[in-house]
Amino acid sequence: MGKVYYFIYNERPMSPLFKSQVLPLLIRASKEQSVCLVYFTQFWFNFKFKNNLRELNKLSYLHNFNLKLYPFAVPERMSQFFLIEFLSKKIFKKILCRLLKNHSVKVIHARGYIASFYLSTLKNKFDFKFIFDGRSLYPYEGITRGLWTKKSKAFNSWKNKEKKILKNSDYTICINQEIKDYYDSIILKNNIVIPLMYSFRDDKILSSKLIELKNRCSNKNVFIYSGSLMLNFWNDLDLYTRYFIKIRKADKDSFFIIATNSNHEFILNYLQRNGLNKSSFFLLNASKNELKELYNISKFGLQLMPELPDGFSRLGVKTIEYLFNDLIVMVNDNCRSAKNLVINNNHGFVLNLDDSAFEKKISRKHKTTL
Repeated sequence: MGKVYYFIYNERPMSPLFKSQVLPLLIRASKEQSVCLVYFTQFWFNFKFKNNLRELNKLSYLHNFNLKLYPFAVPERMSQFFLIEFLSKKIFKKILCRLLKNHSVKVIHARGYIASFYLSTLKNKFDFKFIFDGRSLYPYEGITRGLWTKKSKAFNSWKNKEKKILKNSDYTICINQEIKDYYDSIILKNNIVIPLMYSFRDDKILSSKLIELKNRCSNKNVFIYSGSLMLNFWNDLDLYTRYFIKIRKADKDSFFIIATNSNHEFILNYLQRNGLNKSSFFLLNASKNELKELYNISKFGLQLMPELPDGFSRLGVKTIEYLFNDLIVMVNDNCRSAKNLVINNNHGFVLNLDDSAFEKKISRKHKTTL
């Protein structure tokens, strides 16, 4: 029986996304067949994320999947340079060829564009089923992250690579309908929607900070945001700050829970400096189980973004978490996939900062959900 290989390039080990999207798939698949995680990391990961890699190694042993680590990945900001890309491609292909020659590989699942591109160039040389799992639209995401512009050679290069990946893949996984429509417009093949999933363990253990928060939220209209927050980012701190202030102006009983691992000191200072009183929000790190309790406390979940090149495809794991926990999801026009999901299923509402009826809509939503 052939092996199933799962390829990852340059992702942080044991990150929240890794734990929620990669590990469950590996563990489940390893119960039915031989699975190997082929993981290309940057060299310094061996030092900074040493404990994470040890934890991953233990999990691979406990759940009976193989783990192969290769510290040859290069930072994304450098990968657009021709010489570096050429050398990394050579190294990657050499390792892949060796793996494919020495093992009976049935299926290779590649996560992300970089791993998928390198792998797709070998599709005609070896006999295996190739699954492309892009997660997001990397050519456009690169614009958002400041790696390149729409007029740059790097953007056009990745658009061409994207077409080659789709052409050589046997199946393409799309996390929402908007991404499927986008891929279908390039090549109409086996592009399949597999939505983001959410799970939790309900341990019913309340920490002191959650007990304090429950007391503070009594008789309040509670909005929650969970995720990263930075300036000039797709989860933009300035945008959320302006929404918090405008919502608070419309309803003095509104209260904001901000569950994030981003820099708390910077966020706290920024919110207060821009006029949001500390009594109107609670800022914390939250484990997965604590997050479940935070959702139980809350009434509304926030998913807001600035205008982005790939905004039409933006959904967000947090949107799925909000819906799973029966929250009313508030989105703006810039995360269109989330907007379509929410509106088509009557699970929330759309509200933009420039909406002339902003305050009336907030007040009306609070009254109708009492």
